[in-house]
Amino acid sequence: MEAGYATATKVAQESRPDKVVYTLTDSGLDAVRTWIAEAPVEAGHGRNVILLKLFTADLDDAEVLLEQLGERRAEAQRLRADLEELEAAGAEDEQPFHGLTRRYGFLHADALLRWTEEAERELRSLLPVSIWEPPNRKDAR
Repeated sequence: MEAGYATATKVAQESRPDKVVYTLTDSGLDAVRTWIAEAPVEAGHGRNVILLKLFTADLDDAEVLLEQLGERRAEAQRLRADLEELEAAGAEDEQPFHGLTRRYGFLHADALLRWTEEAERELRSLLPVSIWEPPNRKDAR
């Protein structure tokens, strides 16, 4: 609030303690949009920043979020490809639980692939086709 990004309004309630409702100012909304567009998607430590971005976003942020979801999908595809390569290479001296850690990686990658594809479909359904679909190009022969 000190930065002018939000205003606070006290709201009296009869059956509950009074509460404070915060509302973004125009500069606050600009700051949120900048954060959505520029903040790294992965924060580490089990935090999933793309979920917070989606939760706080609105339709005006959909294009940049589509791009970020595509990056997450590509990361999951690379992880899956790396795991498949490890699996195919095998190792005679493999420790007993290496396969379990690879299995976790496969499940994680597959879940992320399914989720990003679903999220991309949902966002695309909200946007005009011209924003996310590349133009049809006729074969130049």
